[in-house]
Amino acid sequence: MISMNKKILVFGAGGLLGTLLLKKLAKKYSVIGTTKNVGGEIKNKCDITKKEEISQIIQKVNPGIIIHLAGITGNVECEQNPHKTIKTNIMGTYYILDAIKNKKIKLIFASSREVYGFSKKEVNENSPLQPINLNGISKMFSENLIMNFHLQHKIAYNILRFTNFYGEHNEKRGISKMFKNSLLGKKIIIYGGNQSLDLIHFDDAVNAIMKSIESKKDGVFNIGFGKSVKLLSLIKILEKISKTKIKFEIEKSRNIEVQKFTIDVSKAKKELCFEAKISPKMGIKKMVEKWKKN
Repeated sequence: MISMNKKILVFGAGGLLGTLLLKKLAKKYSVIGTTKNVGGEIKNKCDITKKEEISQIIQKVNPGIIIHLAGITGNVECEQNPHKTIKTNIMGTYYILDAIKNKKIKLIFASSREVYGFSKKEVNENSPLQPINLNGISKMFSENLIMNFHLQHKIAYNILRFTNFYGEHNEKRGISKMFKNSLLGKKIIIYGGNQSLDLIHFDDAVNAIMKSIESKKDGVFNIGFGKSVKLLSLIKILEKISKTKIKFEIEKSRNIEVQKFTIDVSKAKKELCFEAKISPKMGIKKMVEKWKKN
């Protein structure tokens, strides 16, 4: 059962997605953001590896909805910190679920397309989960915990399986970092060379969560643009828009990364009324325009 209480608690609000989300939520809802290391506008500290801190903040805020963005993300970071990843991503999710199992609180969980692993076919929400890296494994276990608590305790939930985040807001991680470095004249490394990516702009990701808040349906939803583009094609788009020759080197693919990926996003469009608006070309243009101003 979904609570009519629309007070919202966000775990992991200190990250980029959380920061952008808080700004939009504040225009419409009563919202409290927490982060492991307080700073800036976020005053509420909560380490999700500590069960007591989770229970205390939930008791204090008494939310109707919890948005769970906290955790170790990034394939390389997860592989380099396996114990921390398991403790934070899996046990952190369990502690949140355990704290709300007897309460009327809806949980929105930010998962990842990494749960699918390799697939020669387009994946939908019913496709087999075959993660090839610790990031995907930890998300899959978290999803399983959520579904178990839903069955056992009737917890309302939405699991959002995001594709690759990017955007002008981010210069320090992922493909955004790669593109920014390339515009600074640095040679970038491409692992494999045949990657096909489905990108989700941060602004679209925020809007997907906003739609999830209003949804009365439990379930899992793929969140992406819905069209895969080769990384080398994205580089050509970047060169054309920025009028910059991009220097890159192709190296052997890494076994923790999926090279080709296509995702079906029709369920989110139908049931959440969500559709990504920012195409990769539009997103790259926004990135170039902002970065050139700086």
